[in-house]
Amino acid sequence: MEIMHNNTRIWMIDDNRNEIASVDFPKVGDRTFNIHSVDVAPEYRNQGIGEDLLERTYNFLKENKRNAIVTCSFAKKWFDEHPEHKDICQK
Repeated sequence: MEIMHNNTRIWMIDDNRNEIASVDFPKVGDRTFNIHSVDVAPEYRNQGIGEDLLERTYNFLKENKRNAIVTCSFAKKWFDEHPEHKDICQK
């Protein structure tokens, strides 16, 4: 499996280059992005892939001094369970 990314998306592909999971975070302001979807293919769920991609999203936004609003329910729960990462979240 391989992790891919651009400035508004992080995704994982399998060995056949099929996308199996993604986090989308479009830009909604000068330095603000909306984490609005976390998708994991059914056969890959409950393996920590969504959580791993959210951790990578957090690191990307933090390293680039960006903020986030979180509208995805899965991502909201993840941030609630990881309050140490809420420093990038707009209040």
